[in-house]
Amino acid sequence: MALKNFQFDAIMRDYHRRQLHHKHILDEHIRIAHEKLPELGQLDDQEAEAAADYGARMIGGDETASARLEQILKDIDCRRKELLEQGGFPEGYLTLTYDCPVCKDTGFDEQGRKCACFLKAATDLLYRESNRRAQYEAENFDTFRLDYYDKETVDPKSGTTPYALAENALRAAKQFVADFSQEPGSLVIYGPTGVGKTFLSNCIAKELIESIHSVVHLSAIDFFDRLAAHQFRQEEDEDAIYGSIMQCDLLIIDDLGTEISNSFVINSFCQCIDTRLKNRQGTIITTNLELANLQAQYLDRTFSRLISGFQFLRMTGSDIRFQKKQYLHK
Repeated sequence: MALKNFQFDAIMRDYHRRQLHHKHILDEHIRIAHEKLPELGQLDDQEAEAAADYGARMIGGDETASARLEQILKDIDCRRKELLEQGGFPEGYLTLTYDCPVCKDTGFDEQGRKCACFLKAATDLLYRESNRRAQYEAENFDTFRLDYYDKETVDPKSGTTPYALAENALRAAKQFVADFSQEPGSLVIYGPTGVGKTFLSNCIAKELIESIHSVVHLSAIDFFDRLAAHQFRQEEDEDAIYGSIMQCDLLIIDDLGTEISNSFVINSFCQCIDTRLKNRQGTIITTNLELANLQAQYLDRTFSRLISGFQFLRMTGSDIRFQKKQYLHK
């Protein structure tokens, strides 16, 4: 549950904006109330005088100083409330307010723990950065349905049914999430089009965002475009995007094999995988390629990195999107 420094700073800047906003509201309330009720200014002066008198009495050893100050402030507060009520001002008009009364817009409770509002702000930030909130809300472990997978037909490549493969992939995905904070893993989810590979990666992404992990989710085409932009254009925005790719807790590369392959693509892919494995950062790759095609397209050098550092999950069966369309037209 660790945010990057820039993410933490962004959240704290928002808390600072909230504090300034509420301070501005209070200052405006004070101005309006004092204009209508000049006696409020006199009460403020009395408070200041009482505080100064308290200090002098404490220095002089007056043991009644605290009780005296408490009574004076109580009387002043009662008079202030009476004036505000007579002036038609609502209760609490001159009290500083907060968006979150628990942490008073600091992000942390009295014990120094992250407030619930901080965790929500962190989750919202991570969803915005992923740019896939709607997709994750629709595709998650609660909506993943095994009944789309055939229990009878045996997949010749794996020797088991699509249902058994999907059940195994679902179990592995949940374990991946459970282990992630202690031991971030890496997955290759492969199989034909429309069998739930991207759906399953979305399930994982949503769970990790909810537990305050940063996720970058890109199609293979976008992923390699970002790497090329960083390599050849050297623009500030591109450097920031490249940094998020290399530093995020979980990188998802969707539909590997759809990009145009060349030496730059292969070398960039290999370098990224190497770096993230060495740094113990999670990576998920989905691809329609079978393992032999994956090895042929990305060469033995890259494929050996995948074999050594990734868990492979095969999924197969009928195209679920086609099944859903058939169901809707029944």
